Amino acid sequence: MVVVILMFILERSLDETCGDDSQCSLVSNSICNSGICSCKSGFFHSGNICTKRSLGQTCSADTHCIIVTNSECRNSYCSCKSGYYKDGNTCTKRQLGQSCDVTNQCSAVNAVCSNRKCQCRSTYYDTTGSATGGSCILKIPLGGTCPQPTTTVPNTATCSDTYATCTGSGSYTCQCISTYYDNMDSTDRKCVQKVGLGYSCPRLNACGTSNAGCVGGKCVCDIQYYDDNGFTNNGGSCVPRISLGASCNGNPPTNLYQCSDTSATCLWSSGSYRCTCNTGYHPEGLECIANKPLGETCSFPTDCSDPASGCLNSKCTCGHNYYDNNGFTQGGTCSPMTNLQVTNIVFPSSSVKTNEITVTWLTPVNYKQFIDRYTVEWKRTYDNSIAVQSESVASSGTSLTLTRGIESGRAYTVTIISINNQTQTNTERTSSVSKQQAAKPAVTSGLDWPNSDRDATTGTIKVAWVAAAGYVGQYQVQLLDGTTMIRSKTVNSPNTHAEFQSSGLRDGYRYNVEIEARSESYDSGKRVSGETFTAEFKTTPKTPDPPQNGFCKDSTDKSITLEWSKPADTKGDLVKYHIYVYQNSNTPKFIVSTAGTETQKIVGNLDPGTSYTFWIYTENERYNSTSYNSVTTGCRTKAKMSEPPTNLQITGITSRSFDISWMEPTETYSPENYGYVLQIKVDQDKCVKEIIYRCSDCVGSFQISNLNGLCNSTVRSTIGKTKQELEGQLTLSSPQVPYGFDIRSYLAEGLEEYWSYNVTVTAATNVGAKTSNRVHFRTRPTAPGKVSDLQITEAPGDIYTWMQISWRAPAILFWNSIIKEYSLDISTSDRNATAQSLSHENNEHHDYTVVVNVVPEETYTFKVYATNSLDMKGEVSTVVKQAPAGVPVNIEDTLQVDIISLHQMKNVEDRQFTVILVQDFFEESTYGQIQASGLIACAKDCNFEGIKTLADFNTMDNWQDASRRGFTLYRVTNPAWMDKMQTQCTCGRSKRAVTNVEYTVGSDECSDTPQKQYCNGPLKSGTSYKLVAVSCTNGGCLLSQVYGPFVTAAKEQSDDGCNCSTESIIIGVVLGFTNLLLLVYAGYTTLIIRRNRVDKDGLKMSTSNKCDHKSQTYVNESFMVGVAGVGGSEDLETFSNVAPGRESETEYSRLDDNTREDRTTYDIIQTSRQY
Repeated sequence: MVVVILMFILERSLDETCGDDSQCSLVSNSICNSGICSCKSGFFHSGNICTKRSLGQTCSADTHCIIVTNSECRNSYCSCKSGYYKDGNTCTKRQLGQSCDVTNQCSAVNAVCSNRKCQCRSTYYDTTGSATGGSCILKIPLGGTCPQPTTTVPNTATCSDTYATCTGSGSYTCQCISTYYDNMDSTDRKCVQKVGLGYSCPRLNACGTSNAGCVGGKCVCDIQYYDDNGFTNNGGSCVPRISLGASCNGNPPTNLYQCSDTSATCLWSSGSYRCTCNTGYHPEGLECIANKPLGETCSFPTDCSDPASGCLNSKCTCGHNYYDNNGFTQGGTCSPMTNLQVTNIVFPSSSVKTNEITVTWLTPVNYKQFIDRYTVEWKRTYDNSIAVQSESVASSGTSLTLTRGIESGRAYTVTIISINNQTQTNTERTSSVSKQQAAKPAVTSGLDWPNSDRDATTGTIKVAWVAAAGYVGQYQVQLLDGTTMIRSKTVNSPNTHAEFQSSGLRDGYRYNVEIEARSESYDSGKRVSGETFTAEFKTTPKTPDPPQNGFCKDSTDKSITLEWSKPADTKGDLVKYHIYVYQNSNTPKFIVSTAGTETQKIVGNLDPGTSYTFWIYTENERYNSTSYNSVTTGCRTKAKMSEPPTNLQITGITSRSFDISWMEPTETYSPENYGYVLQIKVDQDKCVKEIIYRCSDCVGSFQISNLNGLCNSTVRSTIGKTKQELEGQLTLSSPQVPYGFDIRSYLAEGLEEYWSYNVTVTAATNVGAKTSNRVHFRTRPTAPGKVSDLQITEAPGDIYTWMQISWRAPAILFWNSIIKEYSLDISTSDRNATAQSLSHENNEHHDYTVVVNVVPEETYTFKVYATNSLDMKGEVSTVVKQAPAGVPVNIEDTLQVDIISLHQMKNVEDRQFTVILVQDFFEESTYGQIQASGLIACAKDCNFEGIKTLADFNTMDNWQDASRRGFTLYRVTNPAWMDKMQTQCTCGRSKRAVTNVEYTVGSDECSDTPQKQYCNGPLKSGTSYKLVAVSCTNGGCLLSQVYGPFVTAAKEQSDDGCNCSTESIIIGVVLGFTNLLLLVYAGYTTLIIRRNRVDKDGLKMSTSNKCDHKSQTYVNESFMVGVAGVGGSEDLETFSNVAPGRESETEYSRLDDNTREDRTTYDIIQTSRQY
């Protein structure tokens, strides 16, 4: 079949539909635009034609006037735009020199309308001058090439600086006018007005005065001219200088330095100021010639320049008190010889002896090279008849030992002479320093006993000694008691004795005497002391004083111990003591003596019960004391115990009475028998009768209170007997004694409360006994005693919000009644007390236990007591205990969350990265207040086992320590780190709300951080790090599991010339596209599965937790971050930091039930991570 299609092309009018431009050809200058015939650009629709407008024609839009450049439709007419004016059918601007109203009307670039005329801007010049039609050219800066000046464009028009003109010959440049100078400043070059004399100038050409230049930053006259206004005044003119000897200008001159010779000055001479040579110069013709230096030939002393020199032997030479510091070489300076004097002359004390003296000195600083040698001279200070001794010492020497002519004790003047031979041939220059020193005197050979007086009775003693050899100026003599000085005397030679007067001098006493010989005086009264002679000086012994304070003690029946104190003054060496023994104060018995100087003696061979008197005498090495110490008080021997009475008999015994008789003792060991004591006792050794017989006419007696073993005074009686009655046999007939039993009651004390007892009564005589029937009774109840075994168990089962209180019943003896219950009162300082009760169990070994809730680190008071059936409160047992803190609860386990997110790493750079933290981990205070928390990190040597306590955490290495060791384990965060955290979101996994925060590891600059403080310093690039979260209470530290690795970005490497960034983009695009395909497939698969499940489960999904992002559709968070990175996200780095292995298992375990069933979807998502 052939199909013929006839196509007719119909021409269209404006605004009609069309298929191409040919269909609109009916109207000139029209086209087919978007299927409608329209006018071409630049033409407008008028009726059925496309036309343009000229200036002055009507219009309704700016496009109608487009045929005329710079025109517009204004007030329905085509007109020139603002700034243009009509010229025929064109719109144009004004040329330079033409009139204008505004700047926009001026056609020249950089022109402005000023004074109603188009002119160049101030920094530009008109190339035609005042004519029209020129252009504006930027004015030429200083030093720049400028066009040759013309009559229309003069030399002042083309330069940018106001004070510059265009000058030159052949080539022209902009240069400053004559009264200004070019400052040549690279940043602000300009013409600056020149300055006058005396003013500061920065450049040589900055001075405006003729014959002047810039020297040392100041305008001064040239060398042939002087400033007629003086140096200190600004301004003035430069005037030619005055020749030597001519009169100066001015009287007085304003400027003293007018002379042509620079070594001359205007000085007053011959009635006027004239140019005269300065000091150190002399005139020769019209010149000032410098005086001659040392060593040059001279004719007159004034020829020499050094003021301390003279013309000696036709040569300028230093005077006699000066030396030439250049030696014999010309050009030196005369320095005073005092410079060469030695310093610090010393005579070391250890070197000053009886026959020699060593002197030392110091060479003058900086002048040693000018000293050729020393001469040391010494002579007797006070005897010029003795020859002066001397010895030469090399210039390097600083000491000399003087031996010749040295006599002990004499004073010498020692002179150190410094000698210079380098100033004048065959002539020495000398300078000396002197100092005095004495030789040590000899020591005396001993005391002169024949000429000494040792009798101290008068209060004065005389010490004499043998004169020391050699010379002695004085003796210093001291009298000492041991080491304590009593008197000191200075004795001038030749005397050799000293008298010491003191009221305290003692006879027969050993004193010490010290004698020092002293030298001849020197150096304003100084003296040298010789060796100290020490000797013992004993005064003459005298009759000693008697002993003191004697007393008797420790008497026996045969001896008395006698004790006393030393005499006030033994007046010699104490030898012994003599004791004269007297019986009854007047009968001498015998004399005993001590073996030595002891002050105690047991005097034996005494009679019992006898009084004695003792006289004690002192004996020293020469005399016995004439007086004695009498001792009588307490000096009595004890009486010896009498033998017992003899032949004691009991007769006439009846049921009610008996007779007693006895004979006197065989020996009483006493002149008198003072009496007897008779005691009658029952079988139980109880006194029923006591009779004391006392001698009524004896010389001695006894005190009843001194007797031992007496009965009670209630059964006692006393009978008086004469000495005669007490001799022989004594008899007592029928003494009245009690009999029978009359007590009918007994108070039993010290029984136990609420305790059962049995009571019986037994009556007994010497012929038998009988017991009553048994009676049973119980004591009354009282409040229970304390509970026993009270114990507090802290954190039972490691639960630190619990404390366990346990106890047992009181010991059964302390129940004291029937116990009903036990009470436990619990209180704290800021809470009201609470109470719990437990019923009593009859088993006395039952353990009562209560577990209470506590707040860790809060102090609790526990009180436990028993209450009986009578509601009597028992004795309270109290324990005060502080609940301990424990390691924080690990929400990794309780909430199943990751504390540091492995798949939300952000902002990975070469020195830092950002992680997401679970803030709740660091604030979990169930087991105690958090004392410190933070992050710890390491790149190597990651041993986290050592962090157990708060102290371990607070003493970890800081960033400074770890960074030096390649980032070993260190503490990242400082104590205030959580204060800077900002909450990111409050959503979590497993339908448990947690708070996440962002933290950037390595974000701080630590260069100014003190060495011992913690700082979050920058990390090492391209390095893998592990992170652990730490939270510490006073009970210990909780460490999270180890998270990582977290890898910092590597620095870009461009040494091989590759475009790494381009390659990274290509790889990223490929990986991103691959991930996108996998994600689409995973999403599609998941969608199909969920559609099927939704059909089955109905509305089950609608009840999911809104905050649980994984309860709707499982999408691995780490995978989502990687896909976002393809689109330019900053989080692309996170994809490579997911911990392999562990993430897949933990993530699968956390899926909701619906998603977990689809293991295929999960495996697909995990597979995508491999790319």
